[in-house]
Formats: sequence, C-alpha cells, structure tokens
Amino acid sequence: MKAKQLLLIAVAAISSISFIACSSDDDETPPTPKTPAEALAGTWKGTVTGDDAKTDNNAVLIITANANGTIELIQPSFTLKNSNSPTTGAVVHKVEIEETENGYKFYQKYISNAGGASVVGEVWGTVQGNEITFDYIWNHTGTDYLLHFKGKK
Repeated sequence: MKAKQLLLIAVAAISSISFIACSSDDDETPPTPKTPAEALAGTWKGTVTGDDAKTDNNAVLIITANANGTIELIQPSFTLKNSNSPTTGAVVHKVEIEETENGYKFYQKYISNAGGASVVGEVWGTVQGNEITFDYIWNHTGTDYLLHFKGKK
C-alpha cells in the first residue's frame, strides 16, 4: 500500500510542476510598436504602369526606415515604350510619413542622381495593410514621366 501512495504522491508532484511550467506568458514584455517608418520598410513587389512606360509585373520598390522617423525609397525601374533598356528609379531620401485613419501616406519632392543622370520629381503614396499605391514623376532632360506602382509586401 505504501508503494501505491508513494507512486500517487510522485505523480501528483510531477503534474503540479508541469502545470507551473506551462503557465501563461502574461508576464512577457509586449513587443515594441513599430514606428510608421518601420511599418513601411521592406521590399514591395508589384506592377509599374505609365503612359510612356511598358507595363512591368515584376517591379520592386524598396523602402528603408531612417532613425529620424523618415524613409528612404528606391523607385522601381521602368522601361520606356520606345526603349528596351530599363531606366533606374531614383533614390529619394528623408520622405516624411503621415499616419492616417486607414494606414499611412507620404509625399516628397526630390532631386536625385539616378544612374548618373540628374533627375527631379515627386513621389506620393498610400499604404493600407500590406498594400501600397505609389506614384512618381521622374523628370529627366525636361520630360516628365508619370509612373504608377501598385504592390504588396
């Protein structure tokens, strides 16, 4: 009889220890909320279209978060309809982000050196969840190219 009692006590002790070990994780520190810049940072893949550009369904927009809360973005490359060579998208620095009711929006005028050519332009876009709508004017040698990118992370 003593052997059965000892066995029951041992089983009860082991069971109570395993319940303690499997307690909830309520005491863990919650993750730090992302800043708007961190939320937008990443590689966005989608489609570039434009009046003077060939449609590209494999376009990539890259966004990097800056320590000051702004973003840096690399516009998707595009190919003009009268060309077979892709045009490098500009790098745009210090783009400010505004949080909206449904996500984020941003706008920035820029001057950049894209692929060795001086370009000026504007970028603007909205982000809702993991979807981005991004438009940009790429002006080189006095010609404006309006391009539209729609993509997902």
